[in-house]
Order: sequence, then structure tokens, then C-alpha cells
Amino acid sequence: MRADDEVAYPVWRARIADPKPAACSGCLRGADGETAFIDLGMPGDRGWLRDPDSLGVIADLTRLCLCEGCVREAAECLAFEPTLHRRHLAKIREVMADRDRLEEENRHLRALVAEGLVAN
Repeated sequence: MRADDEVAYPVWRARIADPKPAACSGCLRGADGETAFIDLGMPGDRGWLRDPDSLGVIADLTRLCLCEGCVREAAECLAFEPTLHRRHLAKIREVMADRDRLEEENRHLRALVAEGLVAN
């Protein structure tokens, strides 16, 4: 694969949040036993949820951790279909590999033609 063909990926990596945050950084939904949270591995810069009476911190929102509902909503905005996009990426990689193979064959054939012209 050539350097200009690389698909750009973010430097951060999304992962399942472990431990779960107390609340979603997006919708502020509280964590429960069934909801998965995605830690996007970057600062969220939303501060903290505090108890209005004691001002004690209820939830730390300084990391961007979204509940599965917020992630699903964002994916729907992009019309993201994971299996379709995986197939597209696989096809793009296949076509790029074919192109690289054909370019190499072309270089080889040009070298053979050049050798034939020099020999005559």
C-alpha cells in the first residue's frame, strides 16, 4: 500500500469504558447494569455533575464517554451501516492491491521492452 492510499484513523482509540462512568457525557444518562458506554479516549471538557445541596461531585464528565444510545444516534446521522462499510473498505483494499500488482507488472513489462530495444 502506498503512503497516499492510507485511510486516516484518529490517534485515539474508542473502547468499551471500564469502569463505566457515572453518566453519559452526551445525554447525562446515568449508568445502569445493561447500558454499554464507549470511552472515546479524549477529554470531554464538560466538567462535573454536582449535587445541588452538598456540591459533591456526582459524575466526572472530563472524559468523553458516551452511552450506546448516543453512539447509535450519531451513527444514524451518518447513515452508518457497519457491515456495508466493512464490505466497502475490504473492496477498496482489494482494488488498491490489484492496482499495486498491475503497476508492478507494468514496470516489469516496460523493463523487458527496454531490454529488447537495447539488444536490437
